[in-house]
Amino acid sequence: MMSATYTDLMMKKFSADNPDDAFPGLVRTPMMIPKHWALKPFLPLISTAAFTVEPEVCAEYQLSALFDSTPGFTRRGAKGDNIGYEAANPENVRQLWDHTVGAMKD
Repeated sequence: MMSATYTDLMMKKFSADNPDDAFPGLVRTPMMIPKHWALKPFLPLISTAAFTVEPEVCAEYQLSALFDSTPGFTRRGAKGDNIGYEAANPENVRQLWDHTVGAMKD
């Protein structure tokens, strides 16, 4: 539960710093295909376990989100629909960010 909250706060910070960027999720591109011959039979399992989507499907979701977008941070479901967000206290976001930056420097 805490990691999901921290991830939401991190994404809120990234969104505030980069308002024009969007994250489509994991897209099933050639980079996701295992290179070793012994792992290639497991591609369907890897794709399912990683919750990847085809590039065409990702594009549809991104277009629907683009035309139904709200400025700033939003939470979107698997199909690009806005699933709502209860705003975090900006001071908590700043404290978490400062802590994270400090921890990464050590």
